[in-house]
Amino acid sequence: MKYKCLSLLLTVVCFCSCKSIPTDISFFNNIEKGKDMPAIPVHEYMEEPKIFPNNILRITVSSANVLDSEVREQFNLMPLVALTPASATTSSTDMRFQNYLVDKNGEITYPVLGKIKVEGMTSFELQELLTGKLTQYITHPVVNVSFSNNKIKVLGEVRSPGIYVMGDEKRYSILDAIANAGDITLSGDKKTIKLLRKNPEKEEMEATVLDLTSTDVFASPYFYLQQNDIVIVEPNETRKKDSKFGMQDNYRLSVISTIMGSISLVTTTVITIISLSNNNK
Repeated sequence: MKYKCLSLLLTVVCFCSCKSIPTDISFFNNIEKGKDMPAIPVHEYMEEPKIFPNNILRITVSSANVLDSEVREQFNLMPLVALTPASATTSSTDMRFQNYLVDKNGEITYPVLGKIKVEGMTSFELQELLTGKLTQYITHPVVNVSFSNNKIKVLGEVRSPGIYVMGDEKRYSILDAIANAGDITLSGDKKTIKLLRKNPEKEEMEATVLDLTSTDVFASPYFYLQQNDIVIVEPNETRKKDSKFGMQDNYRLSVISTIMGSISLVTTTVITIISLSNNNK
């Protein structure tokens, strides 16, 4: 009799403490343990990022010919810095001074060459254009063009929301952004990741929702990010419910819930034991 009551008590405790496991806290839930998955298609990355107004470009010019060292200096935005003695100067190699802002007309002002239309070009196309223009001044010009403000924003339920630099990466995915932001918190909903993207050609905002609990996200045209994308991780249902109450309310509710649960468990157990005792008489 004693062991039957103990067994019943354990059963009641286990039953009351069991909760369903949520499916929105893990990545790629459709990957099953011990089972081979079919090949997962990955969306082809779109064409190289284009240059648009307000972009900041970093452009440097060098030469394979050492005799061109003095000539090439006029094509780099390197300010003069004082040496010793004070009358001597040399060019700074600080790359922060090599930035060119693309104006509202889609142009940059380049040393010696003047205004150059760059809007709609890729960094490679601009490199080719400048290389061709500089051959009349430099024997073997080597031009490097990169985006200096190629950034995305990550907001919402991540450990470190903020602005992150993509650099010149052409395959920077939504997973890269989440990883750089320190991963999604336990309060985040992996099923509803919002992505906002400005279309500079149409001056419109595009919006979509990505589900990181499914491998289908790899086939999304938004899997790879573009400059100035905004990623927003929404709070899950539990976090939304908690936000309706203050911290004191949450504490009180937690205490009350614990007390009520304990009373319910004890009451159920006592009634069951009494009932079994009466049946055995």
